[in-house]
Amino acid sequence: MFSQAQSKKDATPAADSRGTATYDANAENSIFSNSKKSAAKSKTAGKTTGDLKREYYARMEANAKKYEKMAKDMEKPQYSDPSYFGHKHKPKKNPVGKKKFCKECRIRH
Repeated sequence: MFSQAQSKKDATPAADSRGTATYDANAENSIFSNSKKSAAKSKTAGKTTGDLKREYYARMEANAKKYEKMAKDMEKPQYSDPSYFGHKHKPKKNPVGKKKFCKECRIRH
């Protein structure tokens, strides 16, 4: 048993057996990677570390406020009571002959 390593392809197009052109993926990605680096640098250009710290703490306070609101919403019975099981309102308990298949929770009730 022998194994062979793959050889690197050129950045120029090469025709395969069907006559279609193939390109080196690394050559194409290098064009885009340079533009991403310059865009990232321009966002923080001209800002001092004090400004950046203030922005950071403002975002952290906003996120903490958002998470507190989400935690408060999760205490509602819709999310905390297991009998709701995917429903906004508690499903009715029907008699055995009138039970129907529920598309929301995939249970008969």
